[in-house]
Amino acid sequence: MSGVSQEQFNRAVEIIQELPHDGPLQPSPEEGLYLYACYKQATSGDNMNLKPDPLDHVATAEWNAWTQLAGTPQAEAQKAYVTKTLELLKRHSSDPATRHRLEELEATT
Repeated sequence: MSGVSQEQFNRAVEIIQELPHDGPLQPSPEEGLYLYACYKQATSGDNMNLKPDPLDHVATAEWNAWTQLAGTPQAEAQKAYVTKTLELLKRHSSDPATRHRLEELEATT
């Protein structure tokens, strides 16, 4: 995969956001943080926010994940997001709905 289109990135974001909370496809916590970080880097660039309260574990984990991508070009972060989404979909492609999402994302240019 050389690069991804804005349309393909947007569709990957929609697919992840639309996943049912009780469905067969659930990113692991680590995968979820990686997707979050890639999304933030792709849409906002480097993390310039103040570090959150360390007692807010979720916000701190998200901040750390995003900060680790500092310097990553936005196009590269979009590509990483789409690549991870495709990886997740392929891992669960025996499910018909997931297979449909995979085919749809692969066909988006």
